Amino acid sequence: MVPIGPLDMWDRAPFDPHIDGDWMYGRGAGDMKAGLASNLFAIEALKHLGLRPAAAVFFQSVVEEECTGNGALACLQRGYHADAALIPEPFAEKLVSSQVGVIWFQVRLNGLPTHVAYAGSGAIEAAIPPIRGAAPASLVSHVPCQG
Repeated sequence: MVPIGPLDMWDRAPFDPHIDGDWMYGRGAGDMKAGLASNLFAIEALKHLGLRPAAAVFFQSVVEEECTGNGALACLQRGYHADAALIPEPFAEKLVSSQVGVIWFQVRLNGLPTHVAYAGSGAIEAAIPPIRGAAPASLVSHVPCQG
């Protein structure tokens, strides 16, 4: 989740939504709404042209897509499976064939605690090779939105 920043820069509390005329204001009030509407209209346009998708189409609007993916996981656990996914996140007005994400994991490393003046076997130093191995250079350097 993008941090909310300093609270004094907000006119109202960011997590206290309010409606002013035809607009809703608050943290996340507009997040992905245009993308979801675009997907719905795209399917309607295909239908209008007489085209049909090759597979069933599911529309998901899930929570926690930025931090945990729990919303998408809950859909999978309830039996919703798809051959492909179109995520209408605004990436330079292009379709890209990849997605950013987060992987949470726990690692247990052993070290020998010692005073800074003496040599030891630190857990921090032991963590460097596994971290490098978990992030291959080809994945780290690939930026699909550029160019």
